[in-house]
Amino acid sequence: MHPALRNFELLSVISSYTHYGSLPALASTCRAFEHPALDVLWRDLQSMQPLVKCLPSDLFDFDQGCRVLQKPLDANMWETLRKYTTRVYSIRQTCRSSIMECLSQLMLPCPFIPASLFPHLRKLTWYTEGTQYAAEFLRMTLVPSLMFLDMRVSSPSVTFLSVLSTLGTSCPHLQDVAVKIPSAADNLIHKISPFIAQPISQLSNLQRLATWDLGNQGIEHIMQLQTLQSLT
Repeated sequence: MHPALRNFELLSVISSYTHYGSLPALASTCRAFEHPALDVLWRDLQSMQPLVKCLPSDLFDFDQGCRVLQKPLDANMWETLRKYTTRVYSIRQTCRSSIMECLSQLMLPCPFIPASLFPHLRKLTWYTEGTQYAAEFLRMTLVPSLMFLDMRVSSPSVTFLSVLSTLGTSCPHLQDVAVKIPSAADNLIHKISPFIAQPISQLSNLQRLATWDLGNQGIEHIMQLQTLQSLT
């Protein structure tokens, strides 16, 4: 083996300049390139579809136009999934997709603790309907490493709000948070606000916050955050 192939930093630089579509081939070129190429390939996900694509094709079937899980993942499949999810640093999912329901069905029997599936996740941008399926995926992405959260939620379920209310303890290092509920009625906003105001008031590292009017009590809690620089 050439000495250069033992330099992980050099291999990482080469991988970072490789065309995204060529990274799978680079990862399979030799063992030396496998880890640095996979790190770059999975670091920033522009959708969750790649995760589903790496699973067996017979895992899901269609029933009345919806994807339905046909069998649970075995131990080898879970290890394959974790091989990729542990490399993810950012997730961006801004359009409605049945892929999210597929992943949520997988998350329910996950044998690992929630924070271990995406242990290095730093940034989450997600526009979702806030269903029970979405709540299960959210539970897996609210991890201690998360620093940036941009979420647009329509019609959030009670289950989704319950998971979201753990934000303050699950993600203590959050610095930038934007949570919006487009076109929500005033009575709905009033019911939802406590699920947001309380956990946000626990974020001692929060610097920027964008959300709706949380009411006088909510604002009082938030203004006690000493690190807060921007509130919109």
